[in-house]
Amino acid sequence: MKELIARTQLVDPASGKHIKRIDERTITEYFQLLYENSSQNVLYVPDFSSLISSVNKDVGRLLENHSDKELRVMHSTVYNMWNKAKLSSVQTVKEKLNVEVLTKSEEILNTIHQRLPNYECGYTNPEPRYQGYQITERDIDLGLDKLLAEIRVFIEVVLCHIHSSVLLDPMLLREPSIYQHCKTLKSKLREWLLRESGIRLNFSNNTYWMDDDSLIYQLCVEDEFEFSAEIMLPYLELKDITCKSDIKYKVFSNVLSRKDGRYEVNYIEWPKADSYKLARAGKILELLRQVDSILKLFHAAKINDVEYDSSENIFSEIKEQLVHSQVT
Repeated sequence: MKELIARTQLVDPASGKHIKRIDERTITEYFQLLYENSSQNVLYVPDFSSLISSVNKDVGRLLENHSDKELRVMHSTVYNMWNKAKLSSVQTVKEKLNVEVLTKSEEILNTIHQRLPNYECGYTNPEPRYQGYQITERDIDLGLDKLLAEIRVFIEVVLCHIHSSVLLDPMLLREPSIYQHCKTLKSKLREWLLRESGIRLNFSNNTYWMDDDSLIYQLCVEDEFEFSAEIMLPYLELKDITCKSDIKYKVFSNVLSRKDGRYEVNYIEWPKADSYKLARAGKILELLRQVDSILKLFHAAKINDVEYDSSENIFSEIKEQLVHSQVT
């Protein structure tokens, strides 16, 4: 069976341009294609072992110099169990190992949730690296990177859990505990994305304030960033800002004027996005999209029958669409 190669460099034969790397970021597109391609009330889930292995390698590289030994152990434990189950040729052993994957993954997901508040505090209220010094943007960056390392391990464990569930009984995807884990995590990621975007919510009356220097202004007016306003805005879930034209209208409606000699000049202006906040928002958004795509897969499993499909056709379709979507 030809499997999806989850990490590679390709070249577009028509233009000769490099195609963006297909790596763990395609988790979003991968699961989106799965639930969108469900037909006749059946959700077909193929063997996505190569995707899990790629994510494991990427997370492993990320954690090579990570100071938290417990996180490194959690990262390897479930994957090693899952890998043994994948390699086993004895059906009874394979089933037993997959059951162990489900049990251990739930335990580790609970542990990560218990750890998150401390790591979140290290991001939202970081300590300066040197005593007596002020907090810098680098301190905030380091706090966020440690927090998101937890999230990446979380996603890796969820992928193993999904794969083992489908092999044991595809309808296990309807079991609510992992869905609730992901739903809670999505809410936190949205909260952090709002923070970096300069948006503060009033949960009591569902209103918000947007800082004067919010990165959303430049993101909506200009098109020169690694991620687009069209991708980010739906995840902010702001009732009166659903597309970038809503912000552009606000900016372009505020025409300013000044005297320049014999001329009166009319102009518009918008704040420049803070590069640190923009970079952090991009990291958060990437993982928010991954978690959201997994949640949508769980939702599709609730309203459709679920079947495991190891046929070559579904791999060919997913690979073709992924490569097409990644051409720059």
